[in-house]
Amino acid sequence: MSSQTHDPQEGVAAWVPQWDLSNFIDFYPLPTWLYNTSRDLGCQANLASKRLVVRGLVLGAVDFTTAVLTKNGMQPQGLGASTSTLSFIAADTWQDVARITTQARWRASNLNEDDKDDTRISRAAPEHFAHFAAWLIEDKAMTQNFHCTTSIVWCDACNDDLSSPSVPTRAPVVAYTCGICDRGDFDVCHECYVDKGTRCPKGYECFLRANIGLWYEYREADLPELVSAATTGSAERFYKSLRATTNCRTWFASTTGCVGSTSHTTQRGDVVCVLFGARVPFMLRPEPDGRYRVISDCYVDGMMDSKAIDMWEAGKLAAESFELC
Repeated sequence: MSSQTHDPQEGVAAWVPQWDLSNFIDFYPLPTWLYNTSRDLGCQANLASKRLVVRGLVLGAVDFTTAVLTKNGMQPQGLGASTSTLSFIAADTWQDVARITTQARWRASNLNEDDKDDTRISRAAPEHFAHFAAWLIEDKAMTQNFHCTTSIVWCDACNDDLSSPSVPTRAPVVAYTCGICDRGDFDVCHECYVDKGTRCPKGYECFLRANIGLWYEYREADLPELVSAATTGSAERFYKSLRATTNCRTWFASTTGCVGSTSHTTQRGDVVCVLFGARVPFMLRPEPDGRYRVISDCYVDGMMDSKAIDMWEAGKLAAESFELC
């Protein structure tokens, strides 16, 4: 979308698909065929108008984003959300971490209560967790805290590898936002953009990557579960799933307790919405003139299969209109 590739000053609407890209953007949209967030409700836009107005439901505003997920971070309170009224996370477990880190693209389980009897999902969940456990403990002593990441991040500004998994520190959380410009251009390095205001002429392997990771805090009581599951899992399979899920994304929590993943350009105050006619939720940014700018699609845990529509029909959510710019 234009919101990911163009400067707002260029005058291109944020919701317009872009076919003029000459550079590679390492950002994967959500696979819409996996989900049906608005339960096939139609989008009733006025085609005769130059204004695009859509209707939908607000799930809350972004309260907190983080590039490094912790086990405690699965709870909305751990991510900084002030309440948890819409959260469907039942427990703080490693199974939760395995699910949310890849659920956006690889449907291994489902949080909706009505789907607990889905045998396809129940069969896939243990296998997916085994792959996660194998990836987490691969070649690690599991005797101290450590940071797992989907790839190495090199920052021109710091001139250092900012995501080494061998360093037991939470400092890498800064790395994933360091030097990334707020325009959404993913092929611009810190040195060229900030100091020179130009695109980086280096090869793609030198670009600042926006990949997110996982922080493991050592707890002896967790080891038996992880070690046992890892014996039947494939670290490589989970790594591939994680790479497909996390490129240029960040974890977020909303003011209402929803958690999920979204574009790393998302900011605090962006609105999490289920738009009628859309199969996945979207992040919208309120503009001073009352309109909304489309930022990206987003994965909202527990809300990907029409749960918001159920809440709307029950009177727990109200439909609103959004004019997109």
